[in-house]
Amino acid sequence: MKRIFAMMLSLLWACQAPSPAPQLGARRAAIYYGQRTPSALELSPAQRLAIGWLYLTAEGPQAAFCTGTLIAPKLVVTARHCTEGWSADHISFGVGQMPNEPRATLRLDAIFEHPEVDVALLQLRKKATVRVPELAPIPPNRVPLQYSLVGREVQAAGYGQTHDDSEGRYFATVELIRVLGASIFVDGRGEQGLCFGDSGGPVMTHYAGAPVVLAVEHGGEESCVGVDELTRLDPLIPWMNEVTGDLLGACGRFSDADACEGPLRVTCEDASLRVEDCGETETTCQFRGEAAGCFVDPCPTLPVRGLCEADHALYCEDGRYYDEPCAAGCHYLDGRARCLGGVDAAIGEARADEGLAAPRQALDRAEANMLGRGGCGVMTPAAQAPGAWILLWMGLLTLAWPRREA
Repeated sequence: MKRIFAMMLSLLWACQAPSPAPQLGARRAAIYYGQRTPSALELSPAQRLAIGWLYLTAEGPQAAFCTGTLIAPKLVVTARHCTEGWSADHISFGVGQMPNEPRATLRLDAIFEHPEVDVALLQLRKKATVRVPELAPIPPNRVPLQYSLVGREVQAAGYGQTHDDSEGRYFATVELIRVLGASIFVDGRGEQGLCFGDSGGPVMTHYAGAPVVLAVEHGGEESCVGVDELTRLDPLIPWMNEVTGDLLGACGRFSDADACEGPLRVTCEDASLRVEDCGETETTCQFRGEAAGCFVDPCPTLPVRGLCEADHALYCEDGRYYDEPCAAGCHYLDGRARCLGGVDAAIGEARADEGLAAPRQALDRAEANMLGRGGCGVMTPAAQAPGAWILLWMGLLTLAWPRREA
């Protein structure tokens, strides 16, 4: 009897809900001021080369004093306080991992300082992509920032001071904690951050489908691992095009393709960037073919990969909901719910359901089936608790019940 009771206890323990994931604040970084490779987003080696440093031409490339990012073949964005008091002849731009071993150094043709915020543009004499063919610029963000970005980990980079006085380009992962007017605020959470010499450096993320520079470093706490303020770039695109003669292009990377970023639909029409908030019409931004549009979501609660329910494949495709009876069972192929052996015509043909309730009903049925198949599966604490506790109490009552001695 004791052995049976122990087995019931172990079953109850095994089927408890998994422990919650650790909070961001619990993570510790190995290096306080960052690492050599980005971790909050993927940047190719060519894109990493776009992040470089400013130096006084007369002192040589090893004398880096600010950070900048190549946002177009002949344009570098940095902070205005890095260039104030200097002409284009006095400052140069270097690219590469180490300032004392530059991959290339580039002279300036002009400096454009924004009259109100801490942003400056450096116009190069020659295209950096000609001097360094393996280099790929990282474009500035053109899409209005959404408050939904708050809480996201973003990538900072720079050539500034480090905890051990090592030199070169480092990356730091920081949390975007606030969007306010022309600025964003990030927090190193006592672990990583921007420091002296990182002024003008980028904070980047994937936005509307590609890496972009969200903002450039203005200043922050002296600890270098706390809160920093950066100047947003998305409101400055018209000014950039005006002062540089449209070196960025009217629509940038959106000239050839639409994009969805959360509820926003981004398109280029008549050489002008258009941003439509689908949320205002209670729709979502989706692709139908190659074009993005605002559509009613036919599958608001169905997982992206679809769902295998018994011998049916439930999924969304091109804005339609499908319930396919499978000839040889449903399996997840390449991350999608699909039928093996094709659709079973004897059960019925695949149908497109126009109702919004059908996916939720299917999901409910599938969850009910999973809960009835035994094991822990995807049982929620509310679902698992009644049956498990009944078993436990039955075991306790059995042990306590008077027994006749043989």
